[in-house]
Amino acid sequence: MMTQFVQDVDRINYTAMTNIKAGDIVEAGALHGVAITDIKTGEVGAIKVTGVFKVAANKATTFAVGDTVNFNAGKAVKTEGKALGIAVAEKTNGQDFVTVMLIQSVGE
Repeated sequence: MMTQFVQDVDRINYTAMTNIKAGDIVEAGALHGVAITDIKTGEVGAIKVTGVFKVAANKATTFAVGDTVNFNAGKAVKTEGKALGIAVAEKTNGQDFVTVMLIQSVGE
């Protein structure tokens, strides 16, 4: 047998390098997800790697449906940081959050 199914990829276990709070975006190389619960340094916890989330963004930044959303310094951004996903709802000037569908990427 060359290939063996392991799990559905809705969430994965992650060993925290620092304390993580539930709802924090967790980056591990090209992989990213959202912590489901608080995870203390050195402990294993689950991060959700699929789904749609409201992510903090600067009020002045706007996104159209289908725009790429990056993540940098704790916020959704347009140009800096790593790709996080795709905007699935319009974000207008003055709004605090953008609604993002997580998209995993390889080879960034």
